[in-house]
Amino acid sequence: MKSHYGATALCLSGGAGIGHYHWGVVKALVCSGYLPKIISGTSSGAIIAAVVCTRSDDELQSTLQAEVLLPHLNCFDAPWIDRIKRYFKCRAMFDQDVWLEKLQWFAGADGFEKIGLTFKEAYEKTGRILNITATNARKHSPPLCLNYLSTPNVTIASAVLASSVVPGLIHPVHLIEKIVNKDGQISYSSLDGEGLKYRDGSFENDIPLNYLSEVFGCSYFLVSQTNPHIIPFFFNARGQGGLPSGWRLHGGAYRGGFLLAAMKLILKEDMKKKLTSIGNVRFITCCL
Repeated sequence: MKSHYGATALCLSGGAGIGHYHWGVVKALVCSGYLPKIISGTSSGAIIAAVVCTRSDDELQSTLQAEVLLPHLNCFDAPWIDRIKRYFKCRAMFDQDVWLEKLQWFAGADGFEKIGLTFKEAYEKTGRILNITATNARKHSPPLCLNYLSTPNVTIASAVLASSVVPGLIHPVHLIEKIVNKDGQISYSSLDGEGLKYRDGSFENDIPLNYLSEVFGCSYFLVSQTNPHIIPFFFNARGQGGLPSGWRLHGGAYRGGFLLAAMKLILKEDMKKKLTSIGNVRFITCCL
């Protein structure tokens, strides 16, 4: 049936601190038994997606509790004076090595100074397909969607860090790959190279709908979008799910009446057209 109708994917957007709303979405899906097997995350959404895809159903029930999560949500606990000093010294407020160490728990590490799972290990453990988007720091390079097919041996913690890098907070980072030699010895290597540095995935591929459709055959998407700046792009002249427009049904049920609804549509479509043109010429990306 899935081959005919397509799979369902859960997409968790970026959104900085507002991204903590994703925890509630995920917990509701877990408790109801409707959590999809395919999950994508970007920036703050990548942190939540990593937790979900590196833990079994029983582990998730115990992990998605405030008393368990709060002690680990401390990436921004450095004093402001230290952040400012570091910014003027290094042009970045935070140390990427410190963040990488803190992200290991979210990636399935079971103790202090332990390394979290890789994409392949997470898939073999839970059966869930984790997708994390990142943007190449080199201009005009395509964005990357990391998963157990494209980057099986890359550590999830390094992918989450790459997807969360914002200019001014952390410098672009390299991905880290787990290497197992023929004797079973494990080592970790940074994928060095100027063209292999990555930063926040929200810049170019916040919700990778096309990629998930092409690679995993997804036709249905549960999108948890916490970025407030995308609100003007939505237009529902006749209401929407949970917020119907029930007045003046004989006139088409336009919200605010036909004239105001038409004016709103024209203004929003014009704004979308101009912003699409800016995006097509990569004006903002070039500036960053």
